[in-house]
Amino acid sequence: MTMNNIIEQLKELKNIKPRRDWVESQREVLLSQITKQNVAKPQSFLVNSWFLTKSLLPGGFMRFVARPVGVLTMVILFVFSSGLLGVNASRKSLPGDFLYSVKRSSEKMQVSLTMKQEKKAILHVQFAEERVKEIETLAHGQNQPEKKQAKIDMAVNGLKEEMGEAQKTLDKAKEEPKKAQKTIEAAKKVDNMAAALSEKIAQKKTETTDKEIAKSLETAVQAADAASVKAMSVIVEKHEAGEAELSKEEIKQTIDKIDNKINKVQQQVNASAEEMKEVSKTVENIAGGETKLPPPNALLGKEGIGTDTGGSSAEKNQDLSDKLQKLKTKPGAAGQKLSEAKILLNNGDLSSAIEMIKQGAEINEEVRQGVETINKVLENKK
Repeated sequence: MTMNNIIEQLKELKNIKPRRDWVESQREVLLSQITKQNVAKPQSFLVNSWFLTKSLLPGGFMRFVARPVGVLTMVILFVFSSGLLGVNASRKSLPGDFLYSVKRSSEKMQVSLTMKQEKKAILHVQFAEERVKEIETLAHGQNQPEKKQAKIDMAVNGLKEEMGEAQKTLDKAKEEPKKAQKTIEAAKKVDNMAAALSEKIAQKKTETTDKEIAKSLETAVQAADAASVKAMSVIVEKHEAGEAELSKEEIKQTIDKIDNKINKVQQQVNASAEEMKEVSKTVENIAGGETKLPPPNALLGKEGIGTDTGGSSAEKNQDLSDKLQKLKTKPGAAGQKLSEAKILLNNGDLSSAIEMIKQGAEINEEVRQGVETINKVLENKK
C-alpha cells in the first residue's frame, strides 16, 4: 500500500460517525462524573484552621511545631497560658482566700524553674516580703479576732518557711567554689533584705495592742534574723576560705553588723528574762496553793514539758514549777554565748562569733516558746 492510499483512508475516517444509541449512553456517564467532581467536599474546622495558620506563619515556625520538641513547647505554653488568669487573680489573695493556694503554688513553681541557687535564695526572701505585706493587710482587716489570728499565723508560718528555704539554698550555693563571688553578692542581698524585714516586722509589733498578734510577729522577727545571720556566715566563710575577697570597708561593715546582731539578740534575751519573771510569779502562786492548776493540758518543750499524766494537784503544781526552773537557767546561758561572741569578734574570729550568735538565739527561742506554752496553760484556768 502506497503512502497516498494511506492518506486517503485517514481522510475518510473523518466521515465515520458513532451510533446514536452509544452517544446517548456515554453522554449520561460523562454528565454523572462531571456532577460528582463539582460537589465540594466539606473540610473540618481543624483542617481549615491548620491551612489558615500555615499560610500566615513562617515556614520555619511550622517545621519547629511539627517536631516533638515543638509539640512539647506548645503543650507547656497552653498549660501556662490557661493558668495565667488564675495566677494573676491570686496575686492579691490572702491566707484563707480561695485562690491563696494558687498564689503559693505559683511561687513554688517560680523557684523550681530557677536554676541558680543564689537566685533561689533571693526569691525566697522576696516571697517572705510578700508574707509581711499579707500580715500588714490582715492586721488592719475587719475579721473576727480568732479568724484574724489564724490567718496571720498562716502568713507567719509561710514567712518562716521561706526564710528557712533561703538558708538552705545559701548552704547549697556556698558549695560551689567557682561561683563564690556570686554567692557572696546573693548573701549580701539576703542579709540586707532579711534585716530590713526584721525591722519592719518589729515596728508592726510595737504598733499592735493584740498580744497574740505580737507573739506571732516576734516569731517572724526571729525567722528573719536567723536568715540574716546565715547570710553573714556565708559571706564570712567564703572570705576566710580565700574563695572571694572583701574590701577593708566591707570587712568593717560586716564586723559592725555582727556586733549589732549580738546586741539585738541580747535585747531579745533580756525581754525573755522579763517575761520569765512575770510567769514565775504566777507559777509560784500555783505551787504555793493560792491557785489550782487547770485540768490536764499538753505542755510542750524540749526540756521534758510533756502531756499531763495524772497525779494529785500538788504533784502537778510541783511539776510545773520544776519545768519553769529548768527554763530559768536558759537566759543566762544565752547571755553567756553572746558574751563569748563579743570576745571572738574582738579577736577577729568572725565565723566563730556568728556561731555563738546562732546558739544564743536558739536558746532564747527555746525560752520564748517555753514561756509562751506555760502562759497558754495558765490562761486555760481563768
